[in-house]
Amino acid sequence: MEPTGGVILMVGEFPPSPGGIGEHAFHVADGLRRLGVRVRVLCPSQHVTAQAATAFDARAPFPIVRYAREASGPIGMLLQRRRLRSWCLRQRPACLLASGERATWMVAAVAHDLKLPWVVLGHGSEYLDANTRRLERTRRCLMAAAAVITNSHYTTNLVTRLGVPPEKVRLVTPGAVLAALPEGQSPAALRRRWGLEGKRVLLTVGRVSLRKAQDVTIRAMPAILKSVPDAIFLAVGIPAAKEQFERLARELGVGDRVIFAGVAAPEELPLYYHLCDLFVLNSRVTPTGECEGFGIVLIEAGLAGRPVIGTRGCGAEDAIEHEVTGLLVRPDAPEEVARAAVRILSDPDLARRMGENGRRRAVTLFNWDKLCRDIREILSPWLR
Repeated sequence: MEPTGGVILMVGEFPPSPGGIGEHAFHVADGLRRLGVRVRVLCPSQHVTAQAATAFDARAPFPIVRYAREASGPIGMLLQRRRLRSWCLRQRPACLLASGERATWMVAAVAHDLKLPWVVLGHGSEYLDANTRRLERTRRCLMAAAAVITNSHYTTNLVTRLGVPPEKVRLVTPGAVLAALPEGQSPAALRRRWGLEGKRVLLTVGRVSLRKAQDVTIRAMPAILKSVPDAIFLAVGIPAAKEQFERLARELGVGDRVIFAGVAAPEELPLYYHLCDLFVLNSRVTPTGECEGFGIVLIEAGLAGRPVIGTRGCGAEDAIEHEVTGLLVRPDAPEEVARAAVRILSDPDLARRMGENGRRRAVTLFNWDKLCRDIREILSPWLR
């Protein structure tokens, strides 16, 4: 196939569906477009209504093709592969980008068939898959890719441990953006909605799940409340494990101090960051291999000027400068979370300094424009 130029990005999740991988993919596509690259996106429809997806796609500055997410079995995989191959034959891209495990498999197969160069956008969990057959499939795909772009030193280490030559791996940290507060609006309305007046709020944003480890903060709440009796934990995100974690909160006697707010509307998300006093992301590696490859939400909290707590041994170590923008704690260590939270919430000057440092660091280091320029340079051998 003789290419005519441009890039097709196949991704496992995409806005308006919530999630850092989808946000990353959107900014890559939009940034490459602004650099003069013709970009098209192929993504599944999930965690979003057809109406919301249609409205989003109509506003997007590049073409988006969505498909129903079939079962992960052979038939579903074959259908996805056929879609991508058909689109490539029609659009004749210069190269392909893959973001996510299944997308990597599909792009690897089609790129091989059509003899197209392709590049992986790596996030972390796909390189710790506990299913050895899936992990081996991913490893073989990475070895065939022209380059693997990682989001953190942690993810880079996961990739090289699979045997990918270091010279093929390029670390490009994500950016972050936090919309300005809507004119005339403040977090006060949200505080009233959730009964947060007079409370000091610990916030997390992300899917309620074992990987995001909201349960660790819940386990820390009894100790936090002994020193900070007006503390409350607010969890924003897809409420997948809500019932399990609500039950844990009741068993620990803090059921009235834990709120699951569900998915935030995009226009409300900045308000949530600005209403909190402390942002917490307690990640863990799950038995299936899910992990935190970076943690864009930590940078978004920094843009709101909020101190943060994150977990060691994952990509959060790139997102947080320990003792400067926030504090790092061991995974599954609620006692450390409690000490860190009490230290920050009990010292307004420390909280203010960390928040200011976080904002400066986010603006300086984590920039979507820089990320896209770096990716454009990596793709330059194939783009006209």
